[in-house]
Amino acid sequence: MLPPEISIGGVYAPGLLILAIAVFVLFWILDGIAGHIGLYRHAWHPPLFRLALYVCVFGLLGLTLLN
Repeated sequence: MLPPEISIGGVYAPGLLILAIAVFVLFWILDGIAGHIGLYRHAWHPPLFRLALYVCVFGLLGLTLLN
């Protein structure tokens, strides 16, 4: 379960901010794989597809950790 706030050196950071940073690292890896296999050639709007991929991964990991 993801705590609502995490203390980093006495400074409180929202739990979702830490999750967003972790998802960005995972997204960066998935983005590289998708670019390598040529998935973006089939997307109508590649930046929009990247944003949707990030939101889907964030939502999936967020729901997994919050429940």
